[in-house]
Amino acid sequence: MRVRHDHVIRPDGKPGIFGVVEKKNYPLIVPRSRGRYYLVCQYRYAVRSDSWEFPQGHQEPGESLAQAGHRELQEETGLTTKRNDVRSIGFFWLAPGHHTQGCHVLLADRCRIGVQDVEASEGDLRVRAFTSNEVERMISSGKIKDGPTIAAFYLALRAK
Repeated sequence: MRVRHDHVIRPDGKPGIFGVVEKKNYPLIVPRSRGRYYLVCQYRYAVRSDSWEFPQGHQEPGESLAQAGHRELQEETGLTTKRNDVRSIGFFWLAPGHHTQGCHVLLADRCRIGVQDVEASEGDLRVRAFTSNEVERMISSGKIKDGPTIAAFYLALRAK
């Protein structure tokens, strides 16, 4: 991650400084199987709270987006799926007003239960399956507050 401060001329003609956070795009995986969506819950230090989210991570150098999706899915949830059961369903910017980072949303269908392989920093990660209605209620009630998860769920509903 890099933070830069650009000297700019604002629309009113006056000089200003614009802060930009530069960060690489990343994959978010929506695991869906037999009408259920799999979410992970983990403690997020920045907001000092547990957070229900779809698995998300990073793309290693030389790794395709699909490979990164399969790896993150298996590491965080233990779920696996066949290569052709993962497809791209969208892309969005996280906060284009000050961030360069975007999110590639992948849908993983027909997932099978396997063994989690979480990093030490994610040792508190819990996985649970929810119906579509349960996820909608969690969003409406504020139990799910992660913006990328909310946006990805909408994209997944449209990708039926």
